[in-house]
Amino acid sequence: MNPTLYNAVMEGKLDVLCQYTDDQLHAEATHNRNTVLHVAAQFGHLPCVEKILEACPSLLTFVNVKGETPLHIAAREGYSEIVRTIIESAKKLEQDSESGRGATTKEILRATNVDKDAALHMAVRNCHFEVNKYLEVVILLTKEDVDFEYPANDAKETPLYLAAEQGEQGVDVLSTLLLSTCKSSAYGPGGRTALHMATLQDFTGQSTRKLLDWKVDLINEADPYGWTPLHYATYIGNVAAIGELLETENSAAYIAKADKEDGNTAFHIAAAHGNVDVMRMLLSYSPDCWEIVNFKGQNVLHMAVDTGYREGTGD
Repeated sequence: MNPTLYNAVMEGKLDVLCQYTDDQLHAEATHNRNTVLHVAAQFGHLPCVEKILEACPSLLTFVNVKGETPLHIAAREGYSEIVRTIIESAKKLEQDSESGRGATTKEILRATNVDKDAALHMAVRNCHFEVNKYLEVVILLTKEDVDFEYPANDAKETPLYLAAEQGEQGVDVLSTLLLSTCKSSAYGPGGRTALHMATLQDFTGQSTRKLLDWKVDLINEADPYGWTPLHYATYIGNVAAIGELLETENSAAYIAKADKEDGNTAFHIAAAHGNVDVMRMLLSYSPDCWEIVNFKGQNVLHMAVDTGYREGTGD
């Protein structure tokens, strides 16, 4: 790309940008095939974006070497006004589709990069940086493509799973995804669900609660290692998540790990780690869960002795 043009767009110098013809703007690209629209979107210069879209609306569909459209870039950076402008421009471009010039708005919204990330994946993944900033982007993207179920990317991550992965910072984004008509599968990499991830990342219990309200059956889902969400919450001592899980379905405390090694329940795991507070919590919801033995015939007392934990030792 012409250095003067690149610097002008990077710095938001609209007066310099206006000196270039439409053909020049259309033809210029960086080594990584970023167009002037990609660059303007990356650096958050809305007036430049508007000028470029007015002159070369077809740049909306151009992709760089990573397969990213300008919408991918704007969503990744959390620039909601640029995302809004791109969507509105896409709608206008769609009107020209009969003449062979345009693409549909949905095609632009659903476009994926080389990692199979849509713009929504990128916005959700980065929401922990500045929640409100990215939340607005998520709202814009979801309301424009209702009823579409976003598939997983190459890493098996869906937007819903990515929201759960953000922990407390992703609660509002998670809630937005669940409330929107734009859905996303709850399943993620390693056979875990969004609920597994919520119990590992959000110690407020809010994400766990929202996911349970959305799809309560997730509480019994085990990953390939036989671990349910309650197993994970117990293992890391996420008391808030444990409370939400047991309040919803106390029978989760009786589920043994569906593997060939130990068949431990959440209570076995708590005893093995000497987590007395979690043990008391489990007993308060499921008082007879201590009776269950694992595949080795061990009850929780055996587990505590084997691992050397005794109440009050601090070990």
